[in-house]
Amino acid sequence: MLNPNEPATRRQLWALHVLLKKDTREWTLTKEQASQMIDEASKAKGNGNGHKDSLVKPGDYFYTSWGYDQTNIDYVVVSRVSPSGKTAHCQCASAVMLGASGTSDVLTPANGHGPEFPMKVKLGYQGGVVLRGSYPFCGSNDNYHGKRLDTFSPTTIGDTHHQTNPMFGH
Repeated sequence: MLNPNEPATRRQLWALHVLLKKDTREWTLTKEQASQMIDEASKAKGNGNGHKDSLVKPGDYFYTSWGYDQTNIDYVVVSRVSPSGKTAHCQCASAVMLGASGTSDVLTPANGHGPEFPMKVKLGYQGGVVLRGSYPFCGSNDNYHGKRLDTFSPTTIGDTHHQTNPMFGH
């Protein structure tokens, strides 16, 4: 059972740091005090329609880079965000090849396609936002085949990423 009088957790202090943009490392709050402050700060950032502002919004692009002895790039685009802001419903996004660099193809994200799938919105390294979850890949256009679990980082159309050219390791 949770004791509201115990010291606030590191996760609570980190949430307050992100919401308030203040150094919370030396704060001495109880779990209850921290929870109330997080609720108040979240409401203050609300968008007027009862939904909390999310760290992501529809149209935001994310990418992941993976592979052993080769580099693969996958893109997703956010199509909608849950009312809590904790889940982003995404679609796979196409990759447009802009050119080549040595043994790599230079890619940028393009339009979304296929079915929606949920991804958890998380705070990543140094407070940046990431998406984490399973997504359809390998040409699969349904939520039942060819799923892969990964973490996606933010990107935008025009940002470039290098993927191993199929002649060199796919």
